[in-house]
Amino acid sequence: MRNVYLGIDTSNYTTSTAVLHEGDKSVVQQKKLLPVKQGELGLRQSDAVFHHTQQIPENAFRGAAPANFPGAGTTNSGFIGCVMEG
Repeated sequence: MRNVYLGIDTSNYTTSTAVLHEGDKSVVQQKKLLPVKQGELGLRQSDAVFHHTQQIPENAFRGAAPANFPGAGTTNSGFIGCVMEG
């Protein structure tokens, strides 16, 4: 079985994921903005964390869900590391 790798970025009010399929070197990328209500200036950090954790699986596993994720990377490791490990 070929490996599949997941990359995650949670910057600029956007949840972004990229999945690389090692076998055919194809990449699937997804982006979704965080919901900010009209008239508000932004989100509290706890609300942003909540929305990112909800959107990461939606983005990464849209379509056929890969069964094997031996490697993963983040572009904002302090933020995602806290969410996934803590």
